[in-house]
Amino acid sequence: NAEEVTSLHNGQLTVSVNSQDGSFEIRTEGLGHPVLAAQVAAEIDYRWLKAAAYPRHQAIASTFDDLLGHGHQIAITFSGLNSQPDLLTILKLYDARPLGVIEVKVRNNTARAMTLQAIRSVEAIGKPRLDLGGNEKADRILSDMFSEDIPILGDLAEAPHSVPRAAGSQLIYNQESGVSL
Repeated sequence: NAEEVTSLHNGQLTVSVNSQDGSFEIRTEGLGHPVLAAQVAAEIDYRWLKAAAYPRHQAIASTFDDLLGHGHQIAITFSGLNSQPDLLTILKLYDARPLGVIEVKVRNNTARAMTLQAIRSVEAIGKPRLDLGGNEKADRILSDMFSEDIPILGDLAEAPHSVPRAAGSQLIYNQESGVSL
C-alpha cells in the first residue's frame, strides 16, 4: 500500500524529505537538530545532475524486508529534465534496528546513450555539513575500500580534499557525543 509521504521514523532515527526540492534530512533521538541535510546527484556525461535541478519529484512510502529485517522506505523519483535520465532515491529505515540505507539509481528513459561516471548518495547541503552533537574535531571516519592496504580509519577533518570516499559504506562517529552516522 503506497502513499505520498514526507518522513519515516523508527526508535532512533527520523528521515524527512523536503517536498519542495527533494532533499532529505536525518535526525537522531537526543539531538535537537539534524545530523545531516543532503541531496543526491549523478555525474552523467561529465556533468553533475543534482536532485534539486529536477522540476518533478514524487515520494512514495512502502515497506521492505531483507536480511537485516523489516522496515519502511521512501522511494523518490526525480524527473522532468529535458533529455536527461531520472534519478531514483530509496531511503530505508529498519523498524527494530538503529540503521538506515540510502540507495540511488539512474534510469535512462531517453532515446540517447549516456555514460554514468559517479553517483553521490549523500551530497551534504546543510550548515554545518555534518553535526553529530560533539566537537567536530572528535569526528572519526571508517570507510570500506577495495584494498585492505589503504588506511581506512582517521579524522574526518583530515580526509583527502575534504571528500571522504569509500567503496560501499562509511561510518562517521563522534567520540564526544557517541552519535554515529
